[in-house]
Amino acid sequence: AQSASTATTASSPTTASGPTTLRALQGKTIAVGTPGSGIRFTADQLLSALKMDAPNSFQLNESGFSEALDLVSQERIDAAFYVGRLGANERLREAFATDANLTLLPLSPSLINFLVAQNPGIYEAATIPQGVYGIYPSIPPTKLNSLTTPTVLITRPETNPREIRLLTWSIVATARRYATFYPELQ
Repeated sequence: AQSASTATTASSPTTASGPTTLRALQGKTIAVGTPGSGIRFTADQLLSALKMDAPNSFQLNESGFSEALDLVSQERIDAAFYVGRLGANERLREAFATDANLTLLPLSPSLINFLVAQNPGIYEAATIPQGVYGIYPSIPPTKLNSLTTPTVLITRPETNPREIRLLTWSIVATARRYATFYPELQ
């Protein structure tokens, strides 16, 4: 399963357009995920790479993803990070369907290259395909640069390949039940 890292943001109705880069969120209120979560880890990595981790670079919000989406839609915060399976988060799909101002921000190629070089094996360059979160209107309207994190299953060499396939299927089929980092999936 491919996961993608990006920032989800709403443009303010008082402006013609919202931010188009992560750096444009400097000084804004950003939900970075709950302490210890996968979203928080990746948000911290991205903000540090952008040198936006200094005090007063932005207003920190530690809401979980579902609550953060509500806050973005209510314009109580400016953006929320999302790290998860590409196109699979039903809550994110619903938010796009109900909030026309919600958009995804791409990660710059230089930011992606920096994180991949600094963290080989942890991050890989990825693309969020056009329309993966909505057909009409197409969300995102064009493909976006992003990151992916590999998912692996480690087994002993003597483990039966059929058992590995069944275990992998079981993990994928029941992932929502065991997603401790993402309470909104439970």
